Amino acid sequence: IALIDTWLADLKRTAGSSSFEEQHSLNRALKLSVGKSSALRVAKLNESKFPNGKIWWYLPHHTSKADAYVVHCNWVKFNKK
Repeated sequence: IALIDTWLADLKRTAGSSSFEEQHSLNRALKLSVGKSSALRVAKLNESKFPNGKIWWYLPHHTSKADAYVVHCNWVKFNKK
């Protein structure tokens, strides 16, 4: 619950700004919460095996389409390929 509270506080703080992105807000909340709870454990996924949509579509030299397992593309609003 502390993680969600931290995330919501960050969302409220940044909402309406030109740099607002909920993923960045979640990342900040995770960084703040990791050291406070022994129950919360996080690990960064290998970007070549689990690329985000930006890497997959716009930075193809960062990953191999033959090696990727999952592509996280929920941020792509108008890229209907």
